[in-house]
Amino acid sequence: MRIQSVFVVAGALAVSVSASAGVIFTEDAGDLPGTALVVDGGSGPIGAIAGTTSGPDDGVDMYMIFIDDPASFMASTEDINGGSADWDTMLWLFDAEGLGVLANDDGEYLQSTISFPNEAGDPIPAAGIYFLAISGYDDEPMSDSGYIFGSLNNSAPNGEGASDPITSWSGFDDEAGSYLIALSGVSFVPTPGAVGLFGVAGLMAIRRRGA
Repeated sequence: MRIQSVFVVAGALAVSVSASAGVIFTEDAGDLPGTALVVDGGSGPIGAIAGTTSGPDDGVDMYMIFIDDPASFMASTEDINGGSADWDTMLWLFDAEGLGVLANDDGEYLQSTISFPNEAGDPIPAAGIYFLAISGYDDEPMSDSGYIFGSLNNSAPNGEGASDPITSWSGFDDEAGSYLIALSGVSFVPTPGAVGLFGVAGLMAIRRRGA
């Protein structure tokens, strides 16, 4: 991936921000919670994340984000929601422990949107640290016990590996390119000292990422 911005926010990890648009432009995002790019170093809401995947060897980007308003949370590559991509995207959300939360494959024109409540109408979860990932069709998250998700229609984890955290990706990825993930209900990850905002699990996730 490559930097597409004009300046770097102090304290961020390969993250910069366009102040006028609230868009984060990224470089070198990993594909698992231990290597995810932490979207920190700023304050206030984030309107979008922009980046690029390049195929089988760099087919997944994962970000640690802070969902401050789960009821209004949305992540989308669909034009109608302000996102964009000209390839077949898939979006995934995991909690601070790496457990699956939401997944979506196709919305409109092979683009993806995730939001609460999920397809089953489950209760909206609490605010806190989450991991947002984008992949190309058909690169899916795996735990040690199998696929984390079965159906992919803004779905909760429902695969044979749903009870365990993500450890890998299936690797079947025929799609890649530039993307803009439009966001709502998302802000910068608080500093580790702000543990009261998101609990011990989120703090430990940041410490693991920075180790």
